[in-house]
Amino acid sequence: TDWSTAIEIGRRCAAASIADVCAMGAIPVGVLLAIGLPATTASYWVDEFMTGFMQETGDAGSILLGGDVSGCESIVISVTALGTVVSGAAVTRSGAQAGDIVGICGRSGMAAGGLRVLQRGLRSPRALVDAFRVPELDYSAGARAAKSGATSMIDISDGLVADLEHIARESGVGIEIDTEKIVVPAELVSTAAAFGADPMAWILAGGDDHAFVATFPPKKRLPAGFTAIGNVVADPVGEVLVDGVLYRDAYEVSPGFQHFSS
Repeated sequence: TDWSTAIEIGRRCAAASIADVCAMGAIPVGVLLAIGLPATTASYWVDEFMTGFMQETGDAGSILLGGDVSGCESIVISVTALGTVVSGAAVTRSGAQAGDIVGICGRSGMAAGGLRVLQRGLRSPRALVDAFRVPELDYSAGARAAKSGATSMIDISDGLVADLEHIARESGVGIEIDTEKIVVPAELVSTAAAFGADPMAWILAGGDDHAFVATFPPKKRLPAGFTAIGNVVADPVGEVLVDGVLYRDAYEVSPGFQHFSS
């Protein structure tokens, strides 16, 4: 709440959950919302949160189906997104095969850059800060990817490499990224230079952009909005290589957000 307005938080909460449905090739149709609030929460904050939440939900083609409100020591928000997909046609993380093309739709690293800016007590570049506050999603991208024969797919919430590792492990393959195929936004370049950081590290390990990354059969034309950034390889299983080198050997930082880390 120090960094984002209630409207922005509402939009982000809706977007982050609906992206998971889209990443399976499903059409989002509805959401359930449960909120825990301290008794001291201002009513205007709740109104603005709901304004943002309903705006993003509507943009995704979903409706609010119901939920729950209760008292809590801190603000706690839980969203369940629902979608529809033809039986047996959901795109999972386990279908990638050696030779497949890795394609991405959306931005990566922008939110990570925005987070670093905010942690420094700054508010610009605005493009990075806004990317952290509210992800910019193409809610139809998942369905387009599925229609084009995507063999696996995931949205980038933890980090490009971290989420590709999920696909690599569950598919029993390796994945190689070619950084020369990745466009680095000017805002990332200038901000990283000011902070003494590597913008590619933000792109590879930064989460919260919720872009969609999928694998497609070789020689298959990628759907609109997707750009090829690498390939699926047979080995090493469960690993991501960056320009032919294991990510963990090439970069000293974690490949992304680590859940349940000690």
